[in-house]
Amino acid sequence: MAKNREYARKCVQKKKDMRKQAEVRSVQIQRRIQLQQKITAIKEKNANFAVDLRKMTGETQILEEQKTYEQSKQAMNQKFDSLFAVDETVNLNFHRFASAREEFEKAATDLRIKNGVIGTLGSRKIRAKQQMEWRQHLYDISVNEHKLRRETKLSELADNYVKNTVPKAAPLIQSIPKDVLDQLIENNRAADLEEFYRFVVDNSTDSAPHFFVDNSDKVVK
Repeated sequence: MAKNREYARKCVQKKKDMRKQAEVRSVQIQRRIQLQQKITAIKEKNANFAVDLRKMTGETQILEEQKTYEQSKQAMNQKFDSLFAVDETVNLNFHRFASAREEFEKAATDLRIKNGVIGTLGSRKIRAKQQMEWRQHLYDISVNEHKLRRETKLSELADNYVKNTVPKAAPLIQSIPKDVLDQLIENNRAADLEEFYRFVVDNSTDSAPHFFVDNSDKVVK
């Protein structure tokens, strides 16, 4: 009898640990997604600002880079939407979660009909709830892993967008034309210019040019 109780206790603890591990894993991936989205947004914002700067100097060809980026981003999102719809891991975890949720709802209904916590019915509801929570965490993990793969690819597109735009506008911040500066101030974009300057400086050094290298391999400083 004592061995049975010890075995049952270990099983309960093991399942509790599994639920906690799955929950932590899901949260960790979600945070990575949020960080990746934040970084990508910074890249995109500064690349767009680089396009605007060149446009203010009369250049229009750089607009093609912006158009290409937007089209590539749209195509990438469409691709991942299609992949998500047929992702076997996501679909399997969804159906398992849905099944566990149905079992919990049935257990809760049976207990309610009996008007309170009665022996095995109460235990059944608790077990069903724990199983449902575990299955939900596993489903969230599979969804978040898919999202993270998407955000990683979108970040790579943003890297290319930066490479194709920022080096062409970076020289302007050393001696920005007065008419361009006046336009920025008039449009309340002085803060954007300051942010762009920091972006260039933070990502370009004498020894490590990062992505601020133009097609002729000249480092833009």
